Amino acid sequence: MAGGEDLRRSAARTGMAKKSTVKTNSNHGAPSDAEWEKMDRATAFKDNVVSNEDNADSETFRKGDTAILLPYPTKPDDPLPLHDFWVAKIRGIRHRVVRGRPDVWVRIQWYYSPNDVKAIIKSFDASKCGKYERIFSDDFVTVSSSCFSDLVTVKEYVDSNLDQQDICANEFYMRYDLEHKARIIHPKHIGTCLCGIPYNPDRDLMHLCPRPSCRRWYHRVCLVNQGCVENNTTKRGREDRLLALSPDSDESFPLAAYKNPVPVPAHSRGKCTVTSKGRGKGKSIVHVTPLETLPEELVEIARLPIIKGAKAGGIVGNVRGVVAARRMVYAALEGRELVPEEWEELVTCMALQEMGGREEDEVPPVDIWKGIFFGCV
Repeated sequence: MAGGEDLRRSAARTGMAKKSTVKTNSNHGAPSDAEWEKMDRATAFKDNVVSNEDNADSETFRKGDTAILLPYPTKPDDPLPLHDFWVAKIRGIRHRVVRGRPDVWVRIQWYYSPNDVKAIIKSFDASKCGKYERIFSDDFVTVSSSCFSDLVTVKEYVDSNLDQQDICANEFYMRYDLEHKARIIHPKHIGTCLCGIPYNPDRDLMHLCPRPSCRRWYHRVCLVNQGCVENNTTKRGREDRLLALSPDSDESFPLAAYKNPVPVPAHSRGKCTVTSKGRGKGKSIVHVTPLETLPEELVEIARLPIIKGAKAGGIVGNVRGVVAARRMVYAALEGRELVPEEWEELVTCMALQEMGGREEDEVPPVDIWKGIFFGCV
């Protein structure tokens, strides 16, 4: 039997839950609050009976787990995409004996779907959320253990986090919390772009201004509509402008200071411009710019635009990889740190692996500097 993590990865790859073991999704006979308090406590259950957590396997549900539940009134044998399941965190497990049979009930905290939120907050625009997006609520209910189908993970997604971990296309994720009785969303469901419209990871393509005073994402279409298009620069000129856009300072990194060739040993990594014999037998030096002494692939990543979206390699995009690459380039040029031997591992992210984190060729190259001018105070 594969481990629980393997099952979660399998579901994320296929977009379908494993074959459901749910017997029913009815909640008939749920205990009252007073009855719940009298029931015996448990830490895990399997096959609708309590189990020993020490002997738990991939089909065991534990307190603290996140799980998917078969939506009512869907039948257990009906095929259902993973994103259509209900999602909840297990907060408590209790059991009793009814008519000589075990009766297990579970206290859960709901992750609302965007449409669930729309039903109670009319101003909430569910179309600006992804189909795997969930909103973590403060709504607790008690359900039968027979409703549970599988274990899943709901990843937290923070737009402003430059070290945001990858989220696969078929993984659940959350950006908002919901006070369901007060009908309040935290943080507010608004976007950082010029238009104020929130990011829909399933449709939108966005660019980031990484400056500490900004950290705002812009829809590419909004930048293009505002005329923020690179027209008067070379491809390398644009790449260097992007490379100079620092995630740790509002001031541009002074790339011009590192463009004069300097002599380095011939075995140094990078491109050679002039070669000459140095003093001593067999010793050679080459003249290269400091930037050219760095791993070419690392510099290429650092020069990429920071983008995200379905057409840019994924929900999170290439932000973690590009930011890490720029920081390594800056540190190496300034002589603060050498480029780590394991630099490739440190910049690896799904967007770079899948498509190099690059823009689609048919879209004009946008000028994030003009976007900053229009969008920042």
